[in-house]
Amino acid sequence: MKDLTRWGLAGIAAALLLMPARAEAQFINGSFWGGSNFQTGFDVQLFHDGGGLLRLVVTNIGDTNGDFAGIFEAIGLANVPEGVNVTGISADPTHWSFNTASSLSGDGIEQVVWAWFANAPAPQNGLDLNESATFMFQLDDWDDAWMSQIGVAVHSIGFEECSTKFGVWNGGADSNDAGPDGYDPDCVSVPEPGTNVLLAIGVLGLGLVAVRRRSLKELLAGR
Repeated sequence: MKDLTRWGLAGIAAALLLMPARAEAQFINGSFWGGSNFQTGFDVQLFHDGGGLLRLVVTNIGDTNGDFAGIFEAIGLANVPEGVNVTGISADPTHWSFNTASSLSGDGIEQVVWAWFANAPAPQNGLDLNESATFMFQLDDWDDAWMSQIGVAVHSIGFEECSTKFGVWNGGADSNDAGPDGYDPDCVSVPEPGTNVLLAIGVLGLGLVAVRRRSLKELLAGR
């Protein structure tokens, strides 16, 4: 009898091991550009295992030319309904900390947002151009009716202490976009080295002119 019990338990364990793993469903997959102040872009892949576990992979792809368009200092889930609890499970790389609800909302970002923030000093530890990160979230009390509407949001820091927020949801169909009128080039561009040299030469030239004028005045005053 003991042998039968032992073999029965072994059979159950083997059957569990042979059961196929739950397949992930992909909600968002693609590259998107937008922003509330200046335009930035990300490649995003959002998966759901069917049991409330979400896997988010984000890559900072810059602007539409692939140039620098800010460092992502916050990355999270957008369009999460009220009452749904979200737990941050893990981040890879690990220099990110999970924050509370609505910490990345506003500027056109839909509803409640749960986000990972780059550890201090930020944004130096954020997601720079062509860098990727993977985040895991566990959702409680989720519902299939809204799960397909969930989105992704980022907070990007540019030059001159500018920042922009950008989100996609509804499978990536909707985004907040500053557009040409809202684009601030000072946020995403720095003077070329040649421009800096010319500026320095100009300042030096003005200084020399001022010195020569002063010397001439002193010379004439001494006559």
